Amino acid sequence: MSTWVTGIVGGSLGVALLFAFGAALYADARLRAAAPGPSWSFSSWASNLTAIGAVLGAVVAGVALTAKSKPLDQESFLALSAFFAFLVVAGPFVFQCARNPKTDPLDKGPCGWNLTLLVACSITFAAVVGELVTLALLYWEIFDGGAPGYIAVVVVALAGLLAAYYYAVTVPKLASTKWGKLHVRALKAGEQPPGWTLL
Repeated sequence: MSTWVTGIVGGSLGVALLFAFGAALYADARLRAAAPGPSWSFSSWASNLTAIGAVLGAVVAGVALTAKSKPLDQESFLALSAFFAFLVVAGPFVFQCARNPKTDPLDKGPCGWNLTLLVACSITFAAVVGELVTLALLYWEIFDGGAPGYIAVVVVALAGLLAAYYYAVTVPKLASTKWGKLHVRALKAGEQPPGWTLL
């Protein structure tokens, strides 16, 4: 495994862990509060960005890169794209697997905890960061550096900063929400109980 692959995977997970730590400090004791399952939606921009980026990047890498490409060869790039696409799916899977065993699986009410919600969102954030870095390297290689390569890196860096900002203003609040009260209030009003959408 190349140093670049290890650095990208470790770096994206490390950044997500750092952000998760900050969100956990903000949420504090409310991390133990009950949380509903994710609301599955195609409007999750971060998940869609990562999945589309992985597919698009794999196609471009298959055409533009070779086994001798540097710093990432074709095989390494495809492996990274597949890994980060897997992480997008792993986030909500972790939440569902770590659900409260005392809850009814058919009940749409709070079935997990804010802590597992935080973990799920952080896994998705790691996937976004990792895929963006992988795409930046791909376009750097394709353009062989130069002005177009720098432009691609700047665009990807801006997208990464926007993702980090979105995480910082959204996830700590999600992880500190008292979902149980919102659930009861929605049922009394005859409305759909709230859920959360991954980034």
